Amino acid sequence: MADANESQPDGDSNEPGVFHDVAFNQPLKFHIQKDLREEIVQWLEQMITKPPGIPIQDNGGQVLHQVPLNGYVLIDPTSERGQKLSRKWSNDEKPDRHVVCWTFVPGSLSVGERLPAQAMQDVIPLFLDKGIPAGFTLDDNLGPSLISELRLKITKHGGTLVKKYSDARVIISDDSKPSFEVLTERFRHDNDTYVESPTWLDRCIAFGRYEHTLPPPKVVGGRRPGATRNEYCPEDDQLLAEYIAKRLPSNDMRGRTGNGLYKELCERIDLYPWASRHPWNSWRNRYKTKRDHLDRLIDDWLEKNPQPTDGKGQYNIKLSKVLAEHVNQQKSTPEPGGSGTTETSPLESRWSASKRPRSDEIAEGVQLDAGARKRTKSLSIDIQADEDGEKGSEVVIDAEGLMLGHLFAAVSGA
Repeated sequence: MADANESQPDGDSNEPGVFHDVAFNQPLKFHIQKDLREEIVQWLEQMITKPPGIPIQDNGGQVLHQVPLNGYVLIDPTSERGQKLSRKWSNDEKPDRHVVCWTFVPGSLSVGERLPAQAMQDVIPLFLDKGIPAGFTLDDNLGPSLISELRLKITKHGGTLVKKYSDARVIISDDSKPSFEVLTERFRHDNDTYVESPTWLDRCIAFGRYEHTLPPPKVVGGRRPGATRNEYCPEDDQLLAEYIAKRLPSNDMRGRTGNGLYKELCERIDLYPWASRHPWNSWRNRYKTKRDHLDRLIDDWLEKNPQPTDGKGQYNIKLSKVLAEHVNQQKSTPEPGGSGTTETSPLESRWSASKRPRSDEIAEGVQLDAGARKRTKSLSIDIQADEDGEKGSEVVIDAEGLMLGHLFAAVSGA
């Protein structure tokens, strides 16, 4: 809790204290609800009389153990005891005795004069942190006029003012100024300090609730807490099967397990809004783990919906220019009679020779007839990464109208 003097503006110590009754030249008398928290009672007593740290400052009030005939009864209107005191001691026949929320004291000191009792009507101690006044710091970007206005709102509703950011529970700053974002980032990882705007303060008072605005959450990957690992439903499988059937109708095309097909799916939410239900790598993994099931769905759909033979709308697996040139060259060059002569590409491989696989490292699954295998061994192929930078992008060689196979790495005669 802040020192009592921090809730009051600087003033002339020779002037009568805020709680000195000038008309009768005597202290105003206060009675404090006895079951308030001890820290709050001691804090109020200091502010009513002589704040610590300012020996010459005298706020002019007096605290009594009994309820005064004329003066103030300070209560917590949210407590049963406070409501009972209000009913008992609020009396129209005693217009000079006022039953008010205890925040009347710091509120009056914040403006340097006693607040009218009517101004405390329906006021409750709102800005409390674990039962004691929450510390507020007002940023300089607010300007003098707004700072004065906010001082009263804060102290009148239970908060207290502190000078240092490090001591504050709440920092009020103008959210239209760049410094607001600077402060927000500065305290984003702080568990005890919140940066709020003046409209937040007004909203709390209007709704009678002290609650903070958390920074917007950052979107991260992964499953929802408590969610199962696989949340796919039959409708997801059917939609995925139809998409693959349209884009890669031939099961010979190994692109069904590549990344690009599923990245395109999730990039075109305008065409496939249902794809937003899962990330692209999840769709890919779904096909890989449920391949037999999904291939059956694909075949069933294709049987009812034959696709165009010209490949319109299908996923385009590109053959690199260098590879295409070698294939065309081999189509027009007679095979030497068993000589096994090796031709070498005039282009350097994009990867170092140390990364080139040997001919016996060609991935499994390459199915070529004997003639095609013999021809391809005479090739030295430039290896090119796909647009995602992935080594060994899948390609398909179509020589003389025949599907020769799928190459996962370089084919070399070396």
